[in-house]
Amino acid sequence: MVNKKINFIGMIMARVGKAEFYSSFLSQSVKELLLCSILGFTSGSFANGEIQKNYQVEKGTLGQILSHFTFQSGIALSFDPAITQGKMSSGLNGRYTAEQGIQRLIKNTGLRLVKRNDQSWQIVEEQKKVEINELIISDNRGQAEFTQLPTVIVNAEPNYNTFHQKASLSHLDLDQQHTPQSISIVDQEQIKSQNLQTVAQALNSVPGITTVNYGDGSSYFKSRGYDTDIQYDGLPANDSLQYINQFDLAYYDRVEVQRGAAGILQGFGNPGGTVNLVRKKPTEEYQLNGSAGIGSWQNARTTFEVSGPLDTSKQFTGLFGTALRTQNSFRDYEKDQHGLLYAALSGNFTDQTVLTVGGAYQHNRDKGIDYGTSLYSNGMPVNAPISASFGLPWSYISEDISEVYAVLDHQINEKLKTQTSIKYRENDYDSRYGYIMRRVNLNNTANYWLQAQNVNTKWYSADSYVDGKFNWLDQEQQFVLGINYDHYNKLNQWGGKSGGVVDIFNIHIPETNIPFLNSEEIKTQQYGAYGQFLLKPVRDFSIILGGKQIWYKLDNSNLKDQIGKPTLQKFNPYVAFTYDITTNMTSYISYNSIFSPSSDTTYTGVLLKPREGEQFEVGVKTQLVENLSLNIAAYQLKDENRPKADPINPNFSVAIGKARTRGVDVLLEGNLSDNWKVNTGYTYLDSKVLDTDTVNKIQDVEEPKHSFKLWTTYALPYFNSPGTYIGAAFRAQSKTSRDASNPYWQKNYTVTDVLLGYQVDPNLNLSMNINNIFNEKYYTRVPSNFFGLYGEPRNVMLTLRYNYK
Repeated sequence: MVNKKINFIGMIMARVGKAEFYSSFLSQSVKELLLCSILGFTSGSFANGEIQKNYQVEKGTLGQILSHFTFQSGIALSFDPAITQGKMSSGLNGRYTAEQGIQRLIKNTGLRLVKRNDQSWQIVEEQKKVEINELIISDNRGQAEFTQLPTVIVNAEPNYNTFHQKASLSHLDLDQQHTPQSISIVDQEQIKSQNLQTVAQALNSVPGITTVNYGDGSSYFKSRGYDTDIQYDGLPANDSLQYINQFDLAYYDRVEVQRGAAGILQGFGNPGGTVNLVRKKPTEEYQLNGSAGIGSWQNARTTFEVSGPLDTSKQFTGLFGTALRTQNSFRDYEKDQHGLLYAALSGNFTDQTVLTVGGAYQHNRDKGIDYGTSLYSNGMPVNAPISASFGLPWSYISEDISEVYAVLDHQINEKLKTQTSIKYRENDYDSRYGYIMRRVNLNNTANYWLQAQNVNTKWYSADSYVDGKFNWLDQEQQFVLGINYDHYNKLNQWGGKSGGVVDIFNIHIPETNIPFLNSEEIKTQQYGAYGQFLLKPVRDFSIILGGKQIWYKLDNSNLKDQIGKPTLQKFNPYVAFTYDITTNMTSYISYNSIFSPSSDTTYTGVLLKPREGEQFEVGVKTQLVENLSLNIAAYQLKDENRPKADPINPNFSVAIGKARTRGVDVLLEGNLSDNWKVNTGYTYLDSKVLDTDTVNKIQDVEEPKHSFKLWTTYALPYFNSPGTYIGAAFRAQSKTSRDASNPYWQKNYTVTDVLLGYQVDPNLNLSMNINNIFNEKYYTRVPSNFFGLYGEPRNVMLTLRYNYK
């Protein structure tokens, strides 16, 4: 019977060329762990791996190489094949112990070798923690003897800390510890526990990010006194975040946020920060996920997603998903509906070449659009009921969002790889609505304006780079050389007419035709060539050098100053230094130049001058205990010619003079204990306009001087499952206003959410979210001459999730 089992396993290994097979005793929560080459070892090699043998293993993909090595060494080795995907090995030739051989094979791959208490070996990523018991029973005769299928126990407890996780915002191999800027990541665990459904909700949970609801379903975002930019899987797309609706969050795996300027990849962008939306990818193992939720104001949302191999060899994998939502509002008349479809296909055309293509389509339909109310003529806020709407029942927004993308990865050899990405995205937006025109009279009457608008926006983006490694000064160095292209085209048509004087609490205007009377077309193009270098003169000290040469062209059909249609070129340098004080503590200092041409115009049609400046940042990142990290950063930004909304003509902009922003970020992320997870941060912001005689010199009064955000969950020990938890989320901030001339300031406030989860069985989870449990009344957009909106009052959402792997 034993010999039959040996022969059967040998036949499988011979056919697939790998010493890998699934254990039938994998835990329900993780079913991707493979055992490699469990036969053919001696008792000496199993016990300590110290016997030297002569090995001849040819170069190839890391997964295959490790399988071949286990054949020759006879050791018990386990690893998840996903962590070796896309990695190469130069092979092995010479005499080594088993441990020496594996260490050499996985050198510079971001993996490490772990020896278990039972003397077996496991390869894991730097941040993984897996416990395995009783892998193999060895023989005593120098040959393989199979006596029992091994039992593998994998802790389902997720490793929340991302301290050693690589962010996609840079092409360099930098984990968070060694990235010389402040980074936050909102991952799937936080998305599900907080029941985050939109990109705006996710960013509202990130420390140091100010999220402002615009009123039409879109939002705008600020960090460090400036607008934030956006990337999709590390591919920049300028002018596609602010006031732009995004896909449902079900489309994305995680949200990464880097504070401060990111000019090397972003090009001419904003210095406040960069948001990177990382799409979900097809998986090599079959997965089926779904959810159904109901909540306050007839809120209903369902999601469905399936992913896995499309053939037995797993050469091709696919992903398909959908998300549907319909929701009324706490405000009268408002209702929003949207439906999302997304799909992706990945193919391994060779062991070194992977092509991934995908796309998404979403339709949004919002009714009862409400931009809120402005202040009274005396500067005081309108004390309206929180349910009051100042829009029109017949107003609407209809929007279609679509994108397609492709990513080609090619591993030339173990030291050199390339990636090429392209993306096309389009937003088509049609709307009819009304709003209160400027301030409200003390008798609750105001001028009312009716408007129609159609906006079509297209983005074309491409990026291609080569990533190489070389040895110098007995250290591995890295370089990245690349080119990218970004094209932005926006056609805006609009028209409007007076709706007369209305009682703001009793607005009745019949639906009317509103012709388009104005149009504007804006086109921008950016070409860039960039380089990044990660140099290590000595082991614990790194120099990061970078720069990007950018060519920029703007064409605005409404510019009165034809000289203002520029074709510019500029070199943006970047330099940073990191030093490892200890293995788990790194200090850094970084410098980034700022140069951002403006497409904003004044009310008279004159283009604003480019914004120029520089940023310095110093910080320290440390792992306090296992899986708990602390990041402290201090920064200063100086620039001039920053555009801001014209307080008199909100569709246009004005420039402020020289400005300076100083601040501190303190971030704590990870596990306080085995059951207690936390992601929290405090931000101090001091932003000033330097060349002004006004009393209020604050550069951006919409961002608070002090803000604090917290997400935390505690898995109840009695249930022995991370899916059964209690948790909370807090958002607290100091006073804010709308613009420097605004006499009204909103006082500090705190919003508290309660999170509850119960793991019904290994595949089914039930959660309840009670948002704003203390029913705090606050403005999500502080009123001024135009528009002010309340934040959501207390509401509840109950969600049932199914997950099969």
